[in-house]
Amino acid sequence: MKTVRQATDNCCHQMTGRLGEASATRAASDTAVGEVVSQHCQLGAVMKKKDEIFFLVSLLKVFDLDYMSDEDATTLRSLDVNNSEDVIRAVQVFLMPEWPTYPKTARDRLLNVLRKSVSDPTENFVELFDQVGLAFEDELTDRRAFMASMLTVIEGETVQDERGGNAISGQKRQSPDV
Repeated sequence: MKTVRQATDNCCHQMTGRLGEASATRAASDTAVGEVVSQHCQLGAVMKKKDEIFFLVSLLKVFDLDYMSDEDATTLRSLDVNNSEDVIRAVQVFLMPEWPTYPKTARDRLLNVLRKSVSDPTENFVELFDQVGLAFEDELTDRRAFMASMLTVIEGETVQDERGGNAISGQKRQSPDV
């Protein structure tokens, strides 16, 4: 299995070779060279997209059945994954106590990726949620609404941190009032 770095290096090597071939034959038009560069940029966008999904998966792992106790799974099963208020409660209980432990640079990057993804009308989050086994009882029907609810909580916490307070950090997980 190739690493992202190996795949990127291979792609760059292929692009360089194609551009070299195009220049060597002098028969290639600007359009042909543009197509090679465009293909490379599209692959770069795919690679970047995969990196972004990896970051977002790290946020969703707190809701993954494979990474939680039976008690936490029971708590999540009692919440409606398709109800924004319940999702907000879940984020507050399961993600936010861990949020302050992430390095600031990681929090900033995660927040930026989350904002960008939620605001992108073409993002359907299928690839993201395919990598996580949510512990909620019901099947998630609106992935964008779930991510938007998560963003709302994280942004609220970030604003609170910037003002010098952090009401959630350091708290133990507590069952949400259901």
